[in-house]
Amino acid sequence: YTISYLVDLYGTQTKTILELSDIDKNHSENLVFEDEIKFSLENEMTMTLLDFYERRTGRLFFDISSIQSTKAIAAELFSSYFNWTESRKNSELKALDEGIKKATHFE
Repeated sequence: YTISYLVDLYGTQTKTILELSDIDKNHSENLVFEDEIKFSLENEMTMTLLDFYERRTGRLFFDISSIQSTKAIAAELFSSYFNWTESRKNSELKALDEGIKKATHFE
């Protein structure tokens, strides 16, 4: 499933994402997810958590259930990459939660 997801989303760039990992062909889903984020940060100008989940992966609209189990990992990677303060990281998580609410609650 993971490889199929990456190919559907990234096409030929999937190989590049998988090559980011230091482990030999033994990619766990969390490591592949981390590699996906690293690729997105370095190659696609992804700037925020909401941007990653909405624009880059489409998870906000097509796989919203996966966000809860991955957002802490994503927040740590984004925070480290951009050198965010704890306050900024919390603001990003709050913005993501607001995006989830907008996508799931219609008024």
